[in-house]
Amino acid sequence: MFFIPNGNKYKENWKNFDVFCTNIEIDESNILSLAELYGKRWNIENFYRDAENNFMVKTKTADLIIRYFFFLFMSLLYNLWYFVRIYYPITAEEWKDLVEEELVKENKMERIINMLIQLKLFYSSFLQRYRSIFCYYFLRYSKFSNKNLCKPLF
Repeated sequence: MFFIPNGNKYKENWKNFDVFCTNIEIDESNILSLAELYGKRWNIENFYRDAENNFMVKTKTADLIIRYFFFLFMSLLYNLWYFVRIYYPITAEEWKDLVEEELVKENKMERIINMLIQLKLFYSSFLQRYRSIFCYYFLRYSKFSNKNLCKPLF
């Protein structure tokens, strides 16, 4: 366990320190780097908590492309909120409501989903047509030696 001053000046002394628990051996040379590492991890944990509670799009589809699109959309919303709150203090829930209101106002979400379907159709036809080219580069620059893994579809 180690303590790092956090720069606050509260009357209660315990509020002026950040406390870290670890099973890593601590000495003067690594204490600041460990605190920085834990701080980065804390940001990641906050991202997942905020994203799951406020930015995750609820879907029942099993289509991985659509689920991946929604994950990227959620990440974009989270990063925009993180940037906006530097200049304008707004909670994640208020940001979510604001974005949701704008998307619903003009049926923008329906247009986004239709665009996603079109992109999926384009990419699937593109990959089918050029599959042998992609496989060639994959096999050439990877450790796989079996050239029969990828055969052209036509």
